[in-house]
Amino acid sequence: MGNSSSFEKQVYDAAASNDSTTLQKLLDQLQSQQPAVGRGLLAFRDGDGRTPLIVAAAKNHERCVHLV
Repeated sequence: MGNSSSFEKQVYDAAASNDSTTLQKLLDQLQSQQPAVGRGLLAFRDGDGRTPLIVAAAKNHERCVHLV
């Protein structure tokens, strides 16, 4: 899958920008390519320590919250 930190950043960015379509595609890709890694990749934190779930919830991005 390449650089996991880049993938994690893509997941974070999709959640932060309320792009549920891209977020779903990234999560599907994760599941199909590295099911053993699973949701551990969703632990990415931004400079303020926020995960994709935290930033999506803070911005009221309901669909993204349900995905992550």
